[in-house]
Amino acid sequence: MQRYFILFVFFLFFYMRLSAQEVITTAGDFQLASTGSLSWTLGETITETYSNGFNFLTQGFNQSQLSATSIHEIPGLSYKLEAFPNPTSDFLILQTDQLNNLEYQVFGLWGELIYQDKLYSPETKIDFRRLTPSTYFIKIYQNKVPVKQFKIVKQ
Repeated sequence: MQRYFILFVFFLFFYMRLSAQEVITTAGDFQLASTGSLSWTLGETITETYSNGFNFLTQGFNQSQLSATSIHEIPGLSYKLEAFPNPTSDFLILQTDQLNNLEYQVFGLWGELIYQDKLYSPETKIDFRRLTPSTYFIKIYQNKVPVKQFKIVKQ
C-alpha cells in the first residue's frame, strides 16, 4: 500500500511539473507604455498564427494576455454595434446604426447587474468613472433578445 502511495505522489508531482507554464528562451522582455504593452521572446520553436479574416489566434509559449472584446454575436446581424475605447478609464461609447428597441445591461465580473438603459441615439456614452478597475460585460438586447455581448476592461 505504501508503494502505491509513493507512486501516486511521484506521478502527481511529475504531472504538475508538465502542466506548469514555463518558457526557456534565449532572450525576452516586457515593455509597458501608456498606449499599450509588448511582450516578446526570442527562440520559441513552436509558434503559429491562424486567421479567418476577422479573428486571429496566435499559439506559442509566450501568451501573456488574451483579450476578447466581442464574446457573443448573432450571425448575420444586419446592423452595426460597436463598443469603444476598450480598455477605458472614463466613458465607453456604444455605437449603432439601428435604434429599434435596443437596450443594454452592464454586468460585473461576478454577474451582478450594475446598470441598464435603452439606446436612444446612435452614440451612447456609458460612465465608467465610478466603477473600480476590473472586467465588465455589456449585453445588448433587441426586443428582450440578446444580440451581442462585449467584454470591457476598466483601467
